[in-house]
Amino acid sequence: MIRYRLELSPDDNDTVLVTSSDLPGLVTYGEDRASALENAVDAAETLLARKVVLDYETTSLVVAEA
Repeated sequence: MIRYRLELSPDDNDTVLVTSSDLPGLVTYGEDRASALENAVDAAETLLARKVVLDYETTSLVVAEA
């Protein structure tokens, strides 16, 4: 299992902000700690899935002919 560090901090509108130095671009929030963590899981899955798609789309295959 891969683990990513999450930073939870109180936001200025009584919500919990979540960021991650392990996953640049992950920024989400929740009404409380539990919902913030739930949203962070969804955001991480979305971010990582998008990275896989982008990496796939930008990878070119080179076929060597014999």
